Amino acid sequence: MNTRSLAHCSSLDLLKRIPEKSIAFAYIDPPWEAEGSMSDKDLASLYLHTAALCKACLKDDGLIVWHAVPRQISTVRTLLDRVYGESNFLTELILNQQRAAQYRSHPTPNHSNLIAYSKTEGDYFFVPPMRQVNEDDLNQFNLCDNDGRAYRLETLLSKADRPLMQFEWRGHTPPPGYSWHHSQEKLETLAADCRIDFAGGMFPRIKRYLDETSRPLGSVWDVMPSASSDIVTLARSVYPQPIELAKRILSVFTKEGDTIVDPYCGSGSVIAAAESMKRQWYASDCDSVLIEYTSARVRKETETDFTSLNAKDVEQLPVQHRLSDLLKIFKVDQDPNTEDTHILVHRDESKTLEFKQTLSLDKRSDLVDKGKALAVLKTIAAFLNSDGGTLLIGVADDHSIPGIVHEIDVLFKGNRDKFVLHFQELLKSKIGSNFFPLIDHKIVMLDDVPVLRVDVRASNAPCFIGGVDFYVRTNPATHNISGEQLLNYCRTRFPDRS
Repeated sequence: MNTRSLAHCSSLDLLKRIPEKSIAFAYIDPPWEAEGSMSDKDLASLYLHTAALCKACLKDDGLIVWHAVPRQISTVRTLLDRVYGESNFLTELILNQQRAAQYRSHPTPNHSNLIAYSKTEGDYFFVPPMRQVNEDDLNQFNLCDNDGRAYRLETLLSKADRPLMQFEWRGHTPPPGYSWHHSQEKLETLAADCRIDFAGGMFPRIKRYLDETSRPLGSVWDVMPSASSDIVTLARSVYPQPIELAKRILSVFTKEGDTIVDPYCGSGSVIAAAESMKRQWYASDCDSVLIEYTSARVRKETETDFTSLNAKDVEQLPVQHRLSDLLKIFKVDQDPNTEDTHILVHRDESKTLEFKQTLSLDKRSDLVDKGKALAVLKTIAAFLNSDGGTLLIGVADDHSIPGIVHEIDVLFKGNRDKFVLHFQELLKSKIGSNFFPLIDHKIVMLDDVPVLRVDVRASNAPCFIGGVDFYVRTNPATHNISGEQLLNYCRTRFPDRS
């Protein structure tokens, strides 16, 4: 894939295809809230996948900067600590949005944050941003020397009783309670450099030049609103980032010739800034309107040629990174239902985790096997009767991911909706629709392979397969219990039903 590539595709599809260790800087400005069919869990997975893929793409001395709003700070910091390591946290910058005050009945933050991490603890590029000259500075430095340099006059005294610094110099002695700020030798040097003003018979003062007073901007940056208000009408959730802010970010964390990636490019401010500052770049967005706007903007503002890619173009490019490989190093949480599917697929089967290669298909004969479907239903019933759990259909016991495409093609003529409907009918006929609220299911993509994920919550009522057989989970196995053992289990597990 060429640098200077703008892709109309998902951020993850782009990141998967960027070569390993080829990026100096990743700028991440993802969706801040789950929208449409996306759940909060989906958004959390998107963040995790983005962070992991960026790490694979970054050079060893690379940096990632994540744009977040205050309510997300804890979540994003925890995520980046997990992926990049707590010791690689660099800084958190506050972007003070200078918008008109809004009077509300509750406190409302008026800023967002940039969270910066390095990939490793080695060398990385960073230039502290300097405070820019403003009108107040110009008013204070209102004098000018023969070379046109602006300056102001400042005292040479400090309010301190230091006997060794209370000497007479060129007919001037500090008054009681004051001392010279510099030694006599330093004062002579300043005078020889024409840095001392003796005019008007006043106590000598030092010339302080405006171009010598630049100081680090610090971690709080004032950000003026962008004048480009038309972006807001293009997408309600997208706000134009000022080009000056984008340039400042790139000047602080990158150098000329670096390659950057902006997988949520939105209105294209970072890309336009990168092009004008002679950086190489990859960018993407899934919104066709924003891609069209960004394309026109970059061409207009930079007069450069770049490669435009659609989703099919991107799919033809070789995949460089597999998420399941990148995420298998992360620790599993106590509750696996909250875990990312790419992480779960590398865990051993347990009391709350089970793998099945197919739902109803015998892969050797390519025929329906009712025993396969019954095994799936037994696992779901056992989760209901125990502590809940997650079932992944399309994952083998050896952690390989054959997926469900072959089963859908053979039994349902490639129709995924019919496959899901068949699963729902099995639940209804053998488990009962009254348990539906406790069973969440959806097709998820594992490294571009579809898998059916079934999340089951523990029930407060016993579940019988076909109204007859009762199953529970014991470590990684499903067991049928009956008789006195069943009665004792139900008295303990469902005391309100006894």
